[in-house]
Amino acid sequence: MSLSLFMSTFITARLLSETDNSLLAVGLYFLVTWCAMFVGFAITSYVIKRASRVWAIRISAIGKVIAVILVIFLQDYTVEYFWLFGIIFGLAEGMYWGAILTLTAQTFSGSKMVGFVIWEQVARAIASILMPFTLGAVIEWVAFGVAAIISFGLGVGLLICTLVMKEETSRNCKPLSMRNYLRAMKEQGHSKAVWNHFWLQALHDTYRRLVVIKVILLMVAVGTNIGLGIFGSVFAAANILIILVYKWLGPKTKKGAAMYWLSAFLPFSLALYILFDVNLTSVILLHVGNSVIGSIVRAEVDKLRFNLTTYLGDKSWHTESILFTEIAFMLSRLLIPLIIIVAYFSDAFFIIQVITVTMMALYMVVGVMNKRWHKKFRGSQKKTLP
Repeated sequence: MSLSLFMSTFITARLLSETDNSLLAVGLYFLVTWCAMFVGFAITSYVIKRASRVWAIRISAIGKVIAVILVIFLQDYTVEYFWLFGIIFGLAEGMYWGAILTLTAQTFSGSKMVGFVIWEQVARAIASILMPFTLGAVIEWVAFGVAAIISFGLGVGLLICTLVMKEETSRNCKPLSMRNYLRAMKEQGHSKAVWNHFWLQALHDTYRRLVVIKVILLMVAVGTNIGLGIFGSVFAAANILIILVYKWLGPKTKKGAAMYWLSAFLPFSLALYILFDVNLTSVILLHVGNSVIGSIVRAEVDKLRFNLTTYLGDKSWHTESILFTEIAFMLSRLLIPLIIIVAYFSDAFFIIQVITVTMMALYMVVGVMNKRWHKKFRGSQKKTLP
């Protein structure tokens, strides 16, 4: 998580600073990175169906370390070699998430998954508190290379952690087949549930990709790496508070339900100001809505993604289910960089502002769709599900 923050946030910041806030390099960087990520995810999904997930995670850690080494030695040529950073880091990220998500879905379910998703978000938020401020301060006051060396150390630490992970293999499983998965879901009467979930996750990930645009807007409003780091840390700390309060109240209580709907609808209202002006106040309101308040709906939708095959009563399709969702994610990952590139060529920054508010409006749809999915599909199962 910390390495991802470094590569996405600060490569974006460096590209903006070296190109006088040009959106073209940023759009191309994420287009390359996310395409490579999907390729790595797909390849890993096919391999780990009957092989070790842990080895896939180890290889991905090595790939991340290589990417950070390149950033260290080519820091003065970021604009020229951003495509190389994107390919290597994207492939490594895809391998990592392809393995870890499948492992997670097979390890946790039901109420355990609720706890896992919430604490996983807390861990992400803690990393988001420490890393943006630390790296922002180092970049601003010391040197970009020192920040890259810190990230290299984190990559080595990740690799060491994978060495003590327990081997998880399932070589007796049938080979991965998306065609057989979709056929099985149709035969079991789950086709509509699976496709509804597909579009729900596509919309949800479009909202999550807003992080790229948030960095752009924050750099325009703040203009410094340390400012970027400070605000990132503050928003992450507030995120922890919100998600822990939600867990303490309980998702199924009236107060928990009220927090859920607040999380779905309030972010759009806070984002409206960005239409009129990109300044510190409008960007802070956007971040409060997206990074802090919206975290509750994110946690619930993530829980559904991991628990889908459990809810539908057939855990043998975990890997295919995760990969199918990744295809939905790929749609949003292509959309956001293309929007940024179009904004560059049309010389209309207002496009970024309009798209930002539109995505925040879509999040209201995501909140409603998530609740409707549970009511329509999960509630219709004969088996009592967690």
